[in-house]
Amino acid sequence: MVIKDLVPVEWSNQRVLLSKQVALCYNCSEDRIKDNFNANKAQYTEGVHYFKIAGSDLQNLRVGNSDLQISSKTRTLYLWTYQGCVRHCKSINTPEAWEVFDELEKNYFSQKTSAPEIPAPAVKKFSHLFINVCVYVLLMSDDTVKVGYTKRFCKRISEIKSQFKLSVKGIHITPFMSCEKAQIVERCFKEIYSSQRVKGEIFSVDFDSACKIVNHFVELVSVPAIVSEIERAEKLLEIVNTLKTLSANQAFEKALLLQATNIIVGKKFD
Repeated sequence: MVIKDLVPVEWSNQRVLLSKQVALCYNCSEDRIKDNFNANKAQYTEGVHYFKIAGSDLQNLRVGNSDLQISSKTRTLYLWTYQGCVRHCKSINTPEAWEVFDELEKNYFSQKTSAPEIPAPAVKKFSHLFINVCVYVLLMSDDTVKVGYTKRFCKRISEIKSQFKLSVKGIHITPFMSCEKAQIVERCFKEIYSSQRVKGEIFSVDFDSACKIVNHFVELVSVPAIVSEIERAEKLLEIVNTLKTLSANQAFEKALLLQATNIIVGKKFD
């Protein structure tokens, strides 16, 4: 296995490998990688050893990394970190696997992350697809809420109706923004309402409240970037002092401020 021939994959500011890439490196079947994981789940921690992605995150990875040839039928994908690949190597435990892992460590995981080279026409298409997107909040016919972001809103509505077999009773759309900002808004929403997720990207929350919190996060990500450490420290101190004044029943306001803090310090919501 020639490591330089691997298509680089990046997630959460680090290099990762798909299951099929790990299998190729260690000269085993993809099923062997799945079986290793299923048999030793207690030894794997999500966010440390692997990332499990689906929905819009999976779609972004599929479109932004076309060389990976991720099937349109794939609904869930596992991405293995450096630590996760160590775990798999221990399970396979052959001299060849350890030799390849040494090469991965030196020539893949240690490399500075950088976006894959895309020919000029593709760059134009990629930018067009991801810069102009809007965040949407949909009230479904069963009174659940669907939140996401898209460039082609009308087409996305039709897809959602077909996927969930539900009609749409209410719609809220934000102004267009960059894909990066839309991702932050969507992930902040998921962070707030994680306990009220019904399935997939469907949440059992009040539609007006969902619209309100999405608008709050749109305002947060629209704030100009903090350019100095002094300015960053002053802003964090301001948030801390505000948090101290909030009562225990002001959970909504506290959650917003904590998310604002995460954005200021540069935390990624993965």
